[in-house]
Amino acid sequence: MTAISETSDSRVDVLWLSALLAGLGSEAQDAYEGLGRAGARSSEGRMCIDGGASTLVAVTAPGRRTWEAHVLAGIDADCQDWTGCRLGPDGEQVHLERRMFRGRGQAAVTQARIAAAAHDPAATACFETWHRAVGPFGRVYSVGRDSRGCVRVAWQIDRHVDVAGLLAPMIGQDNWIAAAHSLNLVHGFDLARSRGPWSLSIDVAAPTPVWRLGSTRWAWALEGAAKRQRLAQWIAAHGGDGGYACALHDLLSGCETGKSGSTGRAVEVDVCEGRVVAATAYLGAALVSSENVPGYQRRLTWAG
Repeated sequence: MTAISETSDSRVDVLWLSALLAGLGSEAQDAYEGLGRAGARSSEGRMCIDGGASTLVAVTAPGRRTWEAHVLAGIDADCQDWTGCRLGPDGEQVHLERRMFRGRGQAAVTQARIAAAAHDPAATACFETWHRAVGPFGRVYSVGRDSRGCVRVAWQIDRHVDVAGLLAPMIGQDNWIAAAHSLNLVHGFDLARSRGPWSLSIDVAAPTPVWRLGSTRWAWALEGAAKRQRLAQWIAAHGGDGGYACALHDLLSGCETGKSGSTGRAVEVDVCEGRVVAATAYLGAALVSSENVPGYQRRLTWAG
């Protein structure tokens, strides 16, 4: 895995601005330097979730505004490595890693098995159960871990699959209805009637199942007032800070990042017991760095 070279530029980095917007105040600089920055990269590395962006900033609900950012740390022919952190009110701090795979192949399944086995046998059994159910209808595209012990595996559902017919029996009709209704609101149309793309992910290390359904179809929507308003209303409806969502969208849309593609990249909802318990939107931008940030050293902990 080759690390991406960093850029030097006199313009202010959007990571720092987003941390300020999230209310970190004097901690914004430390958060920005601690996460580090990924440099510009060629379009050969783009995937549907990032669309060529080298940073993703998440807006989450419910709860107060929380700064969550992910930066591209390494790339090769088959996958990308992302590293991130979440800093929230009351001192919350979570470190995140994610490896995303392009195309079909055994490497993603192998990585998922390694990550699950590193946690415990129950996580391995959980992954195998769900992979037997979902694997024939899609592919493992992402394996993530965080400092709380989460081991999240995500499958991208094949575009020809009837996603409602597949997922509703697996996760429960009430959960499917809650997820579909929520995602319809942020998209502005009946997403289930489209061909997606759809994803399903689970934390295989969690003691009780919570299903995460998402789509990058949101990236297809034109950036503008309507998309921004739907985002803000969606976050607010799930108990989050709609004003922050709106302002962050404006910030990242207005930065001269030189990237192609849309700012709003992907949306996800977590469902359990027939209701949405969390909502997340990912906004993308290319990083524009100030020169010579001191004390930064990129570290990747993935094997290989």
